[in-house]
Amino acid sequence: MVDDYNRITGSKASHTDVFDPAFGEMVAYAVLKHYAKHIKASGVTPTADHMLFIWNGGGSAWKRVENPQADQKQINLNRYRARALPIINQFRSHPQEVTALPSEEDNLAANQVSKNNQL
Repeated sequence: MVDDYNRITGSKASHTDVFDPAFGEMVAYAVLKHYAKHIKASGVTPTADHMLFIWNGGGSAWKRVENPQADQKQINLNRYRARALPIINQFRSHPQEVTALPSEEDNLAANQVSKNNQL
C-alpha cells in the first residue's frame, strides 16, 4: 500500500510512517480513491468488496469481484471479505462516522454476481 501511495502521489513515505494512524488513514484513502477512479472508469460502481479486495490483494484485485478466479488468491480474498464485512457493517449503523463506504445494496448486488460466477 505504501508503494502504491508513493507511486500515486509522488511521495517518499516509508512503511514506518504508516504506523502513525493519521498518516495511515491518509495513505489508505489516497490509494483506495485512486483505484475507485479506475473501477468507475470501467463502468462499475465501486463497492466495499472492491475496496476490501484492493486492500488485501493489491491494486488489480478489484477485478476479481466481478470475475472471480479459481485459485488460492481468490479463496484468500473471499475469506478476508467474510471476516471484514461484519466489522464494516457495524460502522454502517453509524452513517455519520463512515460516509465513504458503498451502500449495502451495492455489496448485495456484487455478492450475487460473485456467487453466480462461482456456480
